[in-house]
Amino acid sequence: MALLLLFSITLPSCKPLFINKYDKEGNRKGLWKHYWDEEKHVQRKGRYKHGKEIKTWKYYNIDGALVKKEKYNKNRDSITITNYYPKRKIESTGKACLINENDSTLHFYWTGLWKFYDKNGNLNHTELYERGRKISTQKISK
Repeated sequence: MALLLLFSITLPSCKPLFINKYDKEGNRKGLWKHYWDEEKHVQRKGRYKHGKEIKTWKYYNIDGALVKKEKYNKNRDSITITNYYPKRKIESTGKACLINENDSTLHFYWTGLWKFYDKNGNLNHTELYERGRKISTQKISK
């Protein structure tokens, strides 16, 4: 009897996980996984809304190690990016902009202060970007 009760309580809370789906207009929606190959090695995964990336996207190398994380802001005009060394230590962090130009071309470029770390996790240097162009570099003395 207890098993039947447990089953009846947990069954309604189980939802099937739908990935790689399209909306009525044919745009990607919800959770998606993109693969390197037929063996289903995940290249990147994240969410779409109306065919556009939203929230957090994670990128992996062919061996499955996390290499980059992108977090889109609500308006999708700014992305916080974190790049990783193979052992999941942070390599660099900063922001990028997504600008939809008049010709409907989507432009991506680094902006603001970027921080770069050595393999031990120590801040090595910073770089300042303006519309994708490096303005300055500052070495961090130890």
